[in-house]
Amino acid sequence: MGWVVLFWGDHAADGSDGIAFYREVTDAALLTSLSDRVKEYHCDADYSFTATWAVIATWDRVPSYDERTTCDGECVRICAHIVCMV
Repeated sequence: MGWVVLFWGDHAADGSDGIAFYREVTDAALLTSLSDRVKEYHCDADYSFTATWAVIATWDRVPSYDERTTCDGECVRICAHIVCMV
């Protein structure tokens, strides 16, 4: 398995406020739901994509460098053996 590297360049990562975290997904029901979304939005109808693993990175109230705004967001990487979608 390769590395997952997420970069958000305009947000402070000094740990003063907010939180950034990730979780690995191996739950079969959630992987099926993610597979369905990939097929719906990113693939041809004939493409067979079955997620075997995923990681969800979340930013919750992470401040920007100017400390005037905060950010909430998620990034999901979904893998089916050697094919991955973000």
